Amino acid sequence: MNRKPEFFDQIREELSEAIPLNISQLIINDKTERDINTSSKQILISITINPPEINKIRNTKQILNDLDEMIKIKDGTSLMFNKTITIYLDKTWGAVEQCK
Repeated sequence: MNRKPEFFDQIREELSEAIPLNISQLIINDKTERDINTSSKQILISITINPPEINKIRNTKQILNDLDEMIKIKDGTSLMFNKTITIYLDKTWGAVEQCK
């Protein structure tokens, strides 16, 4: 049984609550790849952050920066409280913009 869709749905839900933003702004490419820069079994997940439709106060760059900071600090942030998956995001990696 492939549990990837459930896994990605849970990540989207947890991130949308932690950041906070509308869950429809987060698009996760269901294709993962192994991080070849580490010897551990880490995977890279591609997440697209769409701009907000209503609240234009925070643009996608600001949301990415907030997410990066939350992942790197993690302890004491909303990524840790009552979360089951986002607690495993690698704080040494954070959230990195790959392309524009």
